[in-house]
Amino acid sequence: LMPAYGYFGPVGRAAASVRVPTVKGTATNPQELFKVWQAILDEQPLLQSQRDAVHWVRHDLDYSEIDFGMDAVIAQVRSQPPREDSRTDVGPVECMKFSKAHLGTCVLATVHCPGWLMNWQQSVAYLIITSERSCRDLYLHTLKGGPMCDCEVLFILNLLQELGFNQEYFSVDVNINVVTWIWMKQRPSSGPYLVVIRSHFNADAITALQVGWGMMPQRSLSLSPNLLRAAVISAPVTMLGDPPRRVDEVLNIKLKITLQHIEKLADEFGWAPDGGDDGPFELIKTKWIPRLDAITFDADLNDNAS
Repeated sequence: LMPAYGYFGPVGRAAASVRVPTVKGTATNPQELFKVWQAILDEQPLLQSQRDAVHWVRHDLDYSEIDFGMDAVIAQVRSQPPREDSRTDVGPVECMKFSKAHLGTCVLATVHCPGWLMNWQQSVAYLIITSERSCRDLYLHTLKGGPMCDCEVLFILNLLQELGFNQEYFSVDVNINVVTWIWMKQRPSSGPYLVVIRSHFNADAITALQVGWGMMPQRSLSLSPNLLRAAVISAPVTMLGDPPRRVDEVLNIKLKITLQHIEKLADEFGWAPDGGDDGPFELIKTKWIPRLDAITFDADLNDNAS
């Protein structure tokens, strides 16, 4: 696929190389979801060699302005030193509040504008590129949907490769029961920059631990250029099964309750251990994980349904 217009940069190339998966089936647990994703990834090179494979993006989309802008952003990020934090010290509660305030999303409302796809791609690319100056870990949460949702994740994987990241990990994360990719890029003067993609198989099955895993305040990730940030970037509109329910309504309840609890835990426990001065990472299993695992959403979800 070649664009109808002359200029083709990282966003356009990442989008143009995605083919709509033909792998079918829904997963009911993380192990099944990992197998589905493995089949989707294995299929992509085969689809790219087939003339009748369905392209994710249309030939008439003009990526010239988006990629012109993204190349300018990339050049600016690379020419500047890491963003040093104006704060010299923060506490765990302040760190958690700051992370909560910056929890973002690239999921667009379902207004039927044909060009929504390019706006989504642009926002995801901008988030990943600009976060390099201030973040060490960027967590991107996705929810498995149909083939179009799969294409969004495939685009992100292609984009990370275009931006010079290397894949370090792809497996079922046994700590929180989600499928996880970890991509890493070395920053010239501030160490590694990690983009962590978490794929959840069902919004009903998402637990507080899964939501909160990338949000617990850690001292080593409390100041720029080594911040911890998170965003929800891909989700279908409706839930699996009957009666029809909106995914955003379920996710909003779970996000709100989990973030409230983590803020309280930060006040009670202080910093989450990260292997440094705040204790071995194993202490998370004895303090934070049991408390997050005990959080339930049933009452709030039932109230919302009624």
